[in-house]
Amino acid sequence: MSAEEILNMVRRLSPAYRTVFTLFVIDGYTHREIAEKLGVTEGTSKSNLQDARKRLQSMILRSNTIYNTAYELKTLPADEN
Repeated sequence: MSAEEILNMVRRLSPAYRTVFTLFVIDGYTHREIAEKLGVTEGTSKSNLQDARKRLQSMILRSNTIYNTAYELKTLPADEN
């Protein structure tokens, strides 16, 4: 899977998930810094990151049949697919 494919998946995340994911994973901010920057709690930052990772994992598994056979696909609620 190319970096461009992964970035396209990150772009498909909701704005809240995408923002926290980008700030934490790409920009290297701590949850405390993200919370201060966005005006949310550290818990919200952590929760949004965890949910973003789950959604990205699901997108990756759906897009790659090799991974689909190796792992059980955890589906999202119907309104988020």
